[in-house]
Amino acid sequence: MINDLYWVYITCDPRADNRLQAALAPDLSRMLRDSAHRPVIYYRQFPITLDAVAHKLLLGSLEKETLNHLIRSVNPAMTDLREEFEMK
Repeated sequence: MINDLYWVYITCDPRADNRLQAALAPDLSRMLRDSAHRPVIYYRQFPITLDAVAHKLLLGSLEKETLNHLIRSVNPAMTDLREEFEMK
């Protein structure tokens, strides 16, 4: 079931000079609610909490250039991926 997954996601805040922020949510609805005013430009699902926490910590430790490269590898246009979930 999709709600049993943990979500690690990155948002971009256009009001704060496009600052990137990595976050963790225990379910999809929380991820969408918590990021309501910022585009979600990267996400990854994890079935195990520890794996999700480790990935979030990894993202937080990356340099901005490396983080941007990772994001662009899955989302080249850096579009808001929340639309993918709103269509379902």
